[in-house]
Amino acid sequence: MRLLPLVAALGALALLPAPAATAAPAKSHAAAKPAAAGPAAAAAIPGFDARDPASVIVLLKQMNAEGKILKTAGDVVVIGVTAPSLSFGVQMMGCDATGKACHALAMSASSEKPATLSQINVFNRSQPMCRGLQNTEGKVTVMYFALVSAHTNIEETRQQMAVWGGCLANFGEFLKDPSAFPPKAPAPKPAG
Repeated sequence: MRLLPLVAALGALALLPAPAATAAPAKSHAAAKPAAAGPAAAAAIPGFDARDPASVIVLLKQMNAEGKILKTAGDVVVIGVTAPSLSFGVQMMGCDATGKACHALAMSASSEKPATLSQINVFNRSQPMCRGLQNTEGKVTVMYFALVSAHTNIEETRQQMAVWGGCLANFGEFLKDPSAFPPKAPAPKPAG
């Protein structure tokens, strides 16, 4: 699947109650792949550190999403993110005492739309990068995890965000009709 920049992928979804979508939905349910770099992807962020929540928030802003630190609990920093047509969360985990030098990003979004555990398992089998589950409130949720280190550069972090955008696009397609996911590909036409 060729992904649009993160904002277009996010705008294509209706995971949470929001205005109508404006971008075309994903056409394939294959593994999420990073989007091609666009103009926003070319902008540098001086002193970028993928382990620092402040750097991640600046990167999200470049991708037309607003991030805000909601809380810090132990070694976890929770960031609330709003983008066109949807909201999601980012947890930065394994952080030091100052809430920096984190070791992982966990991105998640939940929906009020129902799906059975069996349907969620079908989604999971078709999505090696994303995990669907029912959260502690019983809401259908999609998650994506990424390890970060002092060597994770801005382009690699953008790629992680683009893969997350692909997870969201595929999850949005799943939620349209969980019982029909993934759609069957049309049979090839015989040559001749």
